[in-house]
Amino acid sequence: MVGVIKWATKSRVNLGSERDADIDMTSKDDTGIRLATMNALEVGWETHARRHTCMLCWNEGQSPLRQYDNGATCCLIRTRVRRFLITCAHVWSAFESFSSKRSNAHLWLSLVASDLPSAPAIPFKVRNPSLIAAHDGLDLATCAFDGIDSLEAWGFCNLGGTPAVRQGDIVHFLGYPGDGVRAGIPLLTLNYCFTSRTIHDVGHTQFILHDQHGTVHHTNRQRGSNPPFRAGGERGAPVFKVTTDFTLELVGIVSKLSSSGLTSGGATPHEMSDGDVYITHTSFIQPDGSITPP
Repeated sequence: MVGVIKWATKSRVNLGSERDADIDMTSKDDTGIRLATMNALEVGWETHARRHTCMLCWNEGQSPLRQYDNGATCCLIRTRVRRFLITCAHVWSAFESFSSKRSNAHLWLSLVASDLPSAPAIPFKVRNPSLIAAHDGLDLATCAFDGIDSLEAWGFCNLGGTPAVRQGDIVHFLGYPGDGVRAGIPLLTLNYCFTSRTIHDVGHTQFILHDQHGTVHHTNRQRGSNPPFRAGGERGAPVFKVTTDFTLELVGIVSKLSSSGLTSGGATPHEMSDGDVYITHTSFIQPDGSITPP
């Protein structure tokens, strides 16, 4: 059944015209050419993020196509030393708590078959997952599992020297919000959210994405407008910085989401897709998967 099930894309988030204004690729060239170039770049960035980003979920004894208990997002990593998976420490703790009470608990990854936009994402059962390192203060965890070295190399993101980030840098990440994933299961569709934003502030352990309320625009595949939505499952997503030659480099892991604005705002829903995003620097993760404290 795994071979015929198609977990497809459904929606994304971007910044629309505000985002376009951040990259001045041409000064006087034709607007149509500039927009076409920008669209091609965005497609490439989304493809890159989807290649290296997996949904990480767990359930009890069944395929996630039938039952989805809880989950988040993660990244497959390769270094000169080994391969491993990165997610949040609190995500790993939630899985450990779930599996400690159930003898038939299973952990799953979504692995895309290729870079084609229509390529399926196949549910892969993680066998014997083992923690390499975790740091609660940084909210980072690394783990390995049986068969990780047999997976195709192109799906793994290189963890080299992590580049520095600064205020105003453009970053992208792709995550799997839980509500969206559950909504897509009856349709055999794996919904994800692709986000493009600029860095608002940078600290020693984390950097933050923050925009004024109402300025983050949500669009679907048909370029129609969508309202903000709960995006908690995006925690653990790898965050990529756009370099000067318009390629992407891994710089962080999504740790926390909140409502729009730097405060929760009373009854305002939390973990919203247009809210603040707190991202931990990947510079704390070493080539062997260990985590160096700040």
